[in-house]
Amino acid sequence: MKANQELQAKATKILALLNDRKIPEDDVIAQGVTSEPQHEDDDNKRGKVIGYRLKRFFDVEVADVAIYPGLVDDLLAITGVEFQEIKAELAKEKAIRDEMWAKALENARQNAEKTLIPLSMKIDSVFAVSPVSIPDILGRIMTRGERVVVTGSYIPTGGGRLDPSRYRLAPVTVSQSVHLIYLVSPVK
Repeated sequence: MKANQELQAKATKILALLNDRKIPEDDVIAQGVTSEPQHEDDDNKRGKVIGYRLKRFFDVEVADVAIYPGLVDDLLAITGVEFQEIKAELAKEKAIRDEMWAKALENARQNAEKTLIPLSMKIDSVFAVSPVSIPDILGRIMTRGERVVVTGSYIPTGGGRLDPSRYRLAPVTVSQSVHLIYLVSPVK
């Protein structure tokens, strides 16, 4: 009972802090409470249960990047708060990708026409369009073995708190490739 009251008091503090930073309620998901037993021999999850660890997860979308360093400092100042994942994303990613696709198609057409002029050739029609290069398509269809995904993370060591100016979000990079196969013919 006491642990739950403590947890809810921290949750109230977090929600008030997010409200003070003018983060819209729709950008905050406060999930339910979970609990897991703590054992005497915590490493092996064996032995006598000596208590329970309560957790409450929050998903927060921070649109104003300028407030991020101070917000992190203030959240970490609340005892028991930890970060599990921070993702840098674009608010209008689909619109940006759609715009980039159109520009990539236009650029591909211009480059093809420039390439064909000295050869006295012209584009008749488009045979294939793909965001994946044609050789890569074959590789994806006819794979051998298993795909391996390697991930990792870096958590700085060394006690103490970091200066807020040292918090940096990873840059968000958006790129778009387009691969076209044109049917061409000589200019008459």
